[in-house]
Amino acid sequence: MPTKILLGILLAASWSCAGVRSGRSIPSGGLLSYSSDYATTRFDLDFSPEARYAITAPLDSTVPPQVRPVRVDIVGEVENRALVLVDSYPSQPGGMTACQSGEERFLRVISIWKNRAALTYSAKLASCREDIELDVDGLEWHPPSSTLRVRWSSGPRRHAEPEVLTLRIELDGEPIVL
Repeated sequence: MPTKILLGILLAASWSCAGVRSGRSIPSGGLLSYSSDYATTRFDLDFSPEARYAITAPLDSTVPPQVRPVRVDIVGEVENRALVLVDSYPSQPGGMTACQSGEERFLRVISIWKNRAALTYSAKLASCREDIELDVDGLEWHPPSSTLRVRWSSGPRRHAEPEVLTLRIELDGEPIVL
C-alpha cells in the first residue's frame, strides 16, 4: 500500500510540473521562456517591457500529453527578427518497451515582424516513434547567410534514407526552403 501512495504522489507532482516555466537567455539580449500544456508548448520572448511576444507551437501524438520539454536550444538568431529553436521531449512510450527512453525533437522558426511574432516554420528533426534520425552533426547554422542546413540519416519524408534540408531565414522573418 505505501508503494501505491508514493506512486500517486510522484504522478501528481509530475502532472503539476507540466506547466512550470523554464527559460534561457537569447544571444542578442532578452529571455526565452517556455512551458507546456496539453499538446502545445508556449514560447515567450521577452526583449523589453515594450517587446514581449507569446507563440504557441503544436505537439503531435508522438509526445505524451502534459509533458514539458526536456530541453530547448537556440540554434540561431537573425537580427532580432527570427529565432531558430529546437525543442525536445520524451517519446510517447510504445508497447514492448519501444521508445521508453526515446526522444522527439522539433525545429521551430519564430519570426518577429511589424511588432508581431509567429511560428513561421516547424519540422520534425528526430523521432523514436516515427524512425526519424538526425545526423550527429545534422544542424549547421550559418549566421552570415542566415541559413540552416539539416541532415538526416533517416529523414521525415523518405524513412530509412538520408535527407537534406536547407532553410534560409529572410530579413522579414520568413523561412525559405532552398
